Amino acid sequence: MSMSDSYECYAKPFLINLSEDGSKLAEMGKNSSA
Repeated sequence: MSMSDSYECYAKPFLINLSEDGSKLAEMGKNSSA
């Protein structure tokens, strides 16, 4: 298994989940401050 394969399988979904969680937190922050 090459490095790019492991990146596609693990790092990419992790980063996508992380960014989705980040946007959710940002939305919550906006709502609570409003």
